[in-house]
Amino acid sequence: MQPLRKILVPVDFSTHSAEAIRYAADLSRRYEANVTVAHAYQPPEYAFPEGYLLQKASDQTARLAMLERQLAHCEAEARAAGAVRVESKLIDGVDSAAIVRFAEETEQDLIVMGTHGRTGFKRAILGSVAEKVVRTAPCPVLTIRAGADSRKNFAAASPSAPGSP
Repeated sequence: MQPLRKILVPVDFSTHSAEAIRYAADLSRRYEANVTVAHAYQPPEYAFPEGYLLQKASDQTARLAMLERQLAHCEAEARAAGAVRVESKLIDGVDSAAIVRFAEETEQDLIVMGTHGRTGFKRAILGSVAEKVVRTAPCPVLTIRAGADSRKNFAAASPSAPGSP
């Protein structure tokens, strides 16, 4: 098994993402791995018969500032949960493709991400970012579903890494 040096945590700012951050922080502590908390963002475009309408620059600036604040909060959560080294990154692009591209470019060893666990019609309509990442990622992907089972104390339930206290 390849040692964990870099862990990517794609977030959508949901409770599922918060749970993934906690798991990644625990793994970071055990393996002394770096954690990158990232959010994929694509500026909205609106299609009209006459052409595309892009978001106003002032609206886009405000949106990016809000996303940066949310990422900073996630970064602080990872530190509070015990992650060794944490950084945050706003990734430009469509969710799953941007996550996979970033993981490849930065040579991530593991992706830890939340999943909403949608099935049936909701999954068919909304898609599953986690499923697309699992199928195309260049590294292993650990998916976390927030709920009664995932709220158990991960640190108490999982064995220590070799050579860790």
